[in-house]
This record gives sequence, C-alpha cells and structure tokens, in this order.
Amino acid sequence: MHVILLSVKLIQLFSLSIIDSVTDLNLILQIATRLKALNAAHWYIPLLEWLALYDGLTQFLEPETPTPEMQLLSALIGIAPTNEILMAYHLVGSLDFLKWRIRFEGEDRWNPTQQSLASYLAEKPGQIPAVWHWESATPAPEIIIDWLFTKIQAPIVQPTLTNGQ
Repeated sequence: MHVILLSVKLIQLFSLSIIDSVTDLNLILQIATRLKALNAAHWYIPLLEWLALYDGLTQFLEPETPTPEMQLLSALIGIAPTNEILMAYHLVGSLDFLKWRIRFEGEDRWNPTQQSLASYLAEKPGQIPAVWHWESATPAPEIIIDWLFTKIQAPIVQPTLTNGQ
C-alpha cells in the first residue's frame, strides 16, 4: 500500500501523465519492484520522467505493439545486476520505442531531449504527423544515457508533507 501511495504522490509531484489505467499502474509498480531487485531504485523517478516524454506514442502504433512501459519492464527483466553503465546501455539498446520518428510536414522532427511528445503534438492541434520506424534509436543511446545519468545523480527534492496529506 505504501508503494502505491508513494508512486501516486511522485507521479503527482512530477506531473506525469503516463498512467491511464490500472494496467499502466501495475506496469509502473512492476518497474519499481524490478529496479529495487537490481539495486537501482534510484532510477525510478528518472525513468518515469523519461517515459513521460513519450506519452502519446502508442496512439500511432499498431495495437499489438508493446507500450514503452511494457518494453521497459521487459528490458529490466532481461538485465542482470551489474554496473550501472552496462545496465543503461543494455536498457537503451533493447527499447524499440526509441526508434520511432515523428514529424509534422515542413517542421523539425520531434526530439525527446527537447520536449515531450505531448508538447510537440500540441503545437499543431488537429494535424496528423508523419510517423515512421527507423533502424536506430533517437536520440543516440549516448545522449539518452547522459540524460538519464544526469537525472539519476541530481538531488531529489523531498516533498514536504503537511498534516492531512
């Protein structure tokens, strides 16, 4: 129960919108459990922030395509506890959702290091972007890993709870 309340509180604090159903919540909790087993619980918030950048991607994918959350959990299950850099490279290298490209006609391609997909799509309401699958991740794995490690090493601001919260 405490894990669920903590997860919900953290998601509220970071304004993440990746949880749309009980299934999504279950996946997020399984991710947290697996990270703890890998001695990488401190990756939880950065990975949730990172997943939130891709919020909305599934609307462009085939129904049988695993969601980013499913892909992340599957990758985490396939990782053995080792040093964090090797874990990060294995993780980023195995996620198919990083290979999707999205672009509005006449515009730059969406870049998840610069803005969330939801923000990018909101710039052209009612327009449908071109979406295609490429053979490599974007941005490059090194950029994603640098971003993750910057977030992992950043101090976490602890929420101040008042009476009744």
